[in-house]
Amino acid sequence: MVCMLLMNVSWQSSHKCVRQRCSILDSDCQNLPLSKSFNYIAFSSNFLAPAVLFKIATVPDRRFSYRFKFLDGHQGGEFALMQSAYVATINVMRSIEGPKEYNLDVEMEVYQRGVLAARYVSKIFFNISEYPF
Repeated sequence: MVCMLLMNVSWQSSHKCVRQRCSILDSDCQNLPLSKSFNYIAFSSNFLAPAVLFKIATVPDRRFSYRFKFLDGHQGGEFALMQSAYVATINVMRSIEGPKEYNLDVEMEVYQRGVLAARYVSKIFFNISEYPF
């Protein structure tokens, strides 16, 4: 999702776009995540692993349950998603020799009484330098 190319979406900050209110009859708009954040992380080649790459957290609220999942970018088995009740971490499972780039998409689904209430997406650009420093 690129903010400026979609209707009913605007930039909230330099790294996050937010879906604006849309008609309940507009299923295309309703199916968009409420927000999408863009994150950039750089590591040196052959870093120590396993390591926590990224952490996603929400405010604890007993009215809701949360499910985190990869949408894209984790096919090689280098990454694992670990979840507790309100927090998910994306872990790098093995050391990776650079240069390499990964684009990971992680979604947080919010449920209220078992019904999907909202979706949020984090896009993580992970760059591994060719240098070990």
